[in-house]
Amino acid sequence: MKKLETPDEIRRREKRHNRRENQIGIAIRRKNEREENAVYRNITQKTLAGLLKNDNKQEKKEKRPGAEKFLNAFSFINWTPYDKRYLITPSYQCRSFNEQKQILDFFKEFIYPYKIPRILIWAALEKDTVITENGKIKPSPEASIIKNTRKWICDIVSGNSFYKQNKDYFTRAEAHFFLNSEIVYENPN
Repeated sequence: MKKLETPDEIRRREKRHNRRENQIGIAIRRKNEREENAVYRNITQKTLAGLLKNDNKQEKKEKRPGAEKFLNAFSFINWTPYDKRYLITPSYQCRSFNEQKQILDFFKEFIYPYKIPRILIWAALEKDTVITENGKIKPSPEASIIKNTRKWICDIVSGNSFYKQNKDYFTRAEAHFFLNSEIVYENPN
């Protein structure tokens, strides 16, 4: 047998029921708000990421350039027996992000596989003209040195005797020492 409820107990039971209903409704509303906020946050994050990606695409300079940069830089070198420049694919990119290493790797891989003084490469890549304050182009003060270094690189990669082609500048011992030296490059002089 069930005991009859007093009006006080009925009112308390109804209050508990209403409170539970309110709590459930609040929890459902909060869950829906969280889901809506998450969807909105995802949409904004995706759009912002897309905008940032587009900004980065526009502003970023490629750190690993293609072969055209190096082909232009070493265009003063004629075709040699060691030359592989004709094998470069259009999708070629350097392995390194270091600019100096990119140049050395390209030179070693496609132009001349053997050891060559780095000082010659850096001096040969210098510009042999300068722009004056008036806006005129004139030869740089080191133009003759740059021209010599380019000639020496061409002599080395040709496969012929460097000493025999440059007897005016070097003795046999000096030519050997120069070709095996590790001189730090500061400027063309």
